[in-house]
Amino acid sequence: MVLKHIGKFISYKSMMEKVEEEELHFWGCMTNDELIGVIAIKGMNHICLLFVKKEYHRQGIARRLCQKSD
Repeated sequence: MVLKHIGKFISYKSMMEKVEEEELHFWGCMTNDELIGVIAIKGMNHICLLFVKKEYHRQGIARRLCQKSD
């Protein structure tokens, strides 16, 4: 049941509606034109999504995304 809820939340349409309403803000980390990490903040104080590609784990990317979103 939780997976259905998460799937609905991360649907493109759902996210775009929240971005357009300025309810959800995204930041990304790029290297060599490749997106390697993403953070989504709701209401500027709640992390909704935080992803870093596996091969880039333990390099401080998630920490920097969290700091950038402050």
